[in-house]
Amino acid sequence: MRIAIYTHQDVTDKPVNRFTYAKLTKADGDKCKFKAISIYGQDHEFVYYHDIGCYPSDSLDRPAMNQILSEIENENIDVLCVFVLSKISTEVPLILEVYRKCKEHGVDLITGLDGKKAMTVLDKLLAKEQGK
Repeated sequence: MRIAIYTHQDVTDKPVNRFTYAKLTKADGDKCKFKAISIYGQDHEFVYYHDIGCYPSDSLDRPAMNQILSEIENENIDVLCVFVLSKISTEVPLILEVYRKCKEHGVDLITGLDGKKAMTVLDKLLAKEQGK
């Protein structure tokens, strides 16, 4: 099993202290890995993707996110873990776009905070969206 861990730190309009952002990114990644191990076990490949820079959360156009989306389409990962869903985007439609792609290719989307509960919440949002 290949587990992708995605971290995102937007530094737009913020004083850049790369050391601080690197520590935050590592902490988020560690929490994600711990949660993934608690769900799937240790004997898996963990691959890290990081976007640190002027990459606002209202867009998916970020280098590491683009790479992850490609990996999902090519079915090279089995699980995508983010610390919280807002690390994907602050825009619900963009989060749902990523989740749809995950579902289409059999990829679990979990969070370091809530594990698989994220998929339950997103499934409800998709159902609500389809009911419109």
